[in-house]
Amino acid sequence: MFWENNRNSNRRKVVNLTKRVKALFDLGYFTKPNERQEEMMMDVGDMTLGLIEYLLRDTWTTEDQYIQSINAFLDFESVTFHYKPRLVYVVGTMQKLSTMIYLQHEVIQLRKTLT
Repeated sequence: MFWENNRNSNRRKVVNLTKRVKALFDLGYFTKPNERQEEMMMDVGDMTLGLIEYLLRDTWTTEDQYIQSINAFLDFESVTFHYKPRLVYVVGTMQKLSTMIYLQHEVIQLRKTLT
C-alpha cells in the first residue's frame, strides 16, 4: 500500500514538471511542439526523481535557464559522487544520463555493503 501511494506521488511530480515545461514553450492544447521541444518533454520522463524534485523547486522561466538548472544539478551530482566524465545535459540524452546516475548509485551501495 505504501509503495503504491509513493509511486502515484512520483507520477504527479512528473506530470507537474511536464506541465511546467509545456508552459515554458507556450504550447496550447492544439499546438504541436517542434522536434527539440518534443525531445525535451520526453526527457522529463527519463529524469531521476531527485532531478525532478529539484526542477519543481527551482524558478526558471526560459529554455536556457531550464537547461542551466539541469546542468547545475548534474554538476552537483558529478562532484558529489565522483563521476569520471563530466555530466552535461544535451537535449535527447537524458535516458543515458539517468542510467549513468543509477549505475553509479548502485556501485556506491555495493561498496558500502562489501565493506
